[in-house]
Amino acid sequence: MSGTVIIKNGNEIIYNDRGIPVYVKFQNGFEVWREFDDNGNLIHAKNSRGYESWSEYDENGNKIHWWCSDGREFWYDSDGKMITKEQYDKIHGAII
Repeated sequence: MSGTVIIKNGNEIIYNDRGIPVYVKFQNGFEVWREFDDNGNLIHAKNSRGYESWSEYDENGNKIHWWCSDGREFWYDSDGKMITKEQYDKIHGAII
């Protein structure tokens, strides 16, 4: 992993070229990794305890879908309001 490394309040933080923190190691050993798309949208995050989450975005950069390793899943309309999968399919057509 490359980027700018900063130690802040005893935590190690690595920033990408855009200045976004992509890795944090806290003093207690807990770690967080984050991945972003070319537009700066968070697409994947995971931590050292095994939790992960993923996000999908539409062509305008609006989050449309989020799900995680504990089974939760959310859909969003173009205004960022949470909606059901069925509502999403009625608006946009089934994609998944």
